[in-house]
Amino acid sequence: RIAFSSARSGTHDIWTSDANGGDPRPLTSDAEIDSLPAISPDGSRVAFVSSRDGRRGLWLVSAEGGVPRLLVPVEVVDRPSWSPDGRALVYAAEGQDAEVGVWIVSAAGGAPVAVPGVRGRSPAWSPNADLIAYFTSVGPAGLRMRFTASNGESRLDHLDIETATVDASAFSWNGARLAIGTSPGSGDPEVVVVDLESGQRRTVSRLPP
Repeated sequence: RIAFSSARSGTHDIWTSDANGGDPRPLTSDAEIDSLPAISPDGSRVAFVSSRDGRRGLWLVSAEGGVPRLLVPVEVVDRPSWSPDGRALVYAAEGQDAEVGVWIVSAAGGAPVAVPGVRGRSPAWSPNADLIAYFTSVGPAGLRMRFTASNGESRLDHLDIETATVDASAFSWNGARLAIGTSPGSGDPEVVVVDLESGQRRTVSRLPP
């Protein structure tokens, strides 16, 4: 099944459905906005971002429904992403210096930990490695995708993936490719896929402005 945000019931809630859109079911129901869902690797839980506590916090709910649990009461700015073992989540949020960084929190709860030295957003965790992709600024006008381990060690330094503003990124099932969804200030948004071994990229979809 897939998870998505929809206002079809009158409020922005999390829904699930079959991959072809069949059998849609509401997973959450709240007057505040629930959005940006991410299903755990084993399919048992859905992480999502909600403003139901007055800020865009990170929440967890069973994939079968039930009462959501607040995991991180901070201003989350992008879709969270699960670790390969489903024990942790990575997300982007402001730190004490007001810069947006990448953070990791246990799915069981507890204090989040910043990934050292990483400033960026739109993080995605590889499904089979300690490898996190994130979007960041390089220099006065350079926008790039960069890679790090969860401890802050740089990874895949041979890749130079220039991009427009990134709305979302996601690894392929085997971790060999990275999909990047962009929304440039001018021009058409697009979805590109990058081969992480060769660095070759191809556009798979262009979208209306």
